[in-house]
Parts: sequence; C-alpha cells; structure tokens
Amino acid sequence: AVTWERTVVARRDDWQALGEWARANTPERAKFLVPPGASRGLGSVASARSAEQDRLFEGFSVFAYFSHRQDWVSRPAGAAVMWAPAYYWTWHTRLAEVQGLADLADRLRYAARHGLSYVVDGCVRDVGPAPRARFGRLCVYDVPGT
Repeated sequence: AVTWERTVVARRDDWQALGEWARANTPERAKFLVPPGASRGLGSVASARSAEQDRLFEGFSVFAYFSHRQDWVSRPAGAAVMWAPAYYWTWHTRLAEVQGLADLADRLRYAARHGLSYVVDGCVRDVGPAPRARFGRLCVYDVPGT
C-alpha cells in the first residue's frame, strides 16, 4: 500500500512540476496536447497505446491549477457537457481523435494542425525531437511551426 501511495504522489508531483514550469515559461494562451485519460466508453479506439497514455495521464488533475494553461482535451473535461450540452460533440470528437494517435510524431502533427503549442508525452523515445523540458516520466515537446 505504501509503495502504491508513493507512486501516486510521484505521478502527481510530475504534473505539478510540469504545471509550474508551464506557468513560468510559456505564454498565457499556450495550449497543451496532453494524454487524454482513461479510454472507457470509446470502444474500438482503446488499445495498448491508449493504456500507455492512460498511465501518463495519472496525476494530471493538478496541471490546470499549477499551470493556468489550457489543455486541448481530456476525458474528465467531458463533465462540462452537463452545463453546456452543445460541447459534447467537440469534446467527443477531440477525445476520439487524440486516442487514435499512434505515437509522438502523430501527436505533434495533430497539434500543429490544430494550432497547439506543446505536446506532453512519455520521455522514452529512440527517435524524434529532443524535449523542451522533462519532469520525471513526462516530457514537453515544442510543436513545429507554432
């Protein structure tokens, strides 16, 4: 139990450090493509790569508080449809699109098409761009052309 508790705290701490860095080092209007969260409810979109992204998402709940920055989409943001039902299709479409992205290169291309500034992904990469910043298991990548 203690080991799991430390793991949860460490994952939250990664997101807190990333959020504090984002607040100090990125423009206020910067938008982040983050791992979207648990893939429940998306049927065939869920896969092993979704499971990897789900693990990266753990601890994300503190990001907005510390960063004062927007993320493009996350599963918990779907709760907003209770107050703004018209948002459902925007949220669902974005979530399904992001869940379907295969790797960092896909996520960077997607972020560029949508005018996002940064992609948060895992740090273990054999190829690809160097991260702008690293926080434990999380790396921040600049989106080319933004």
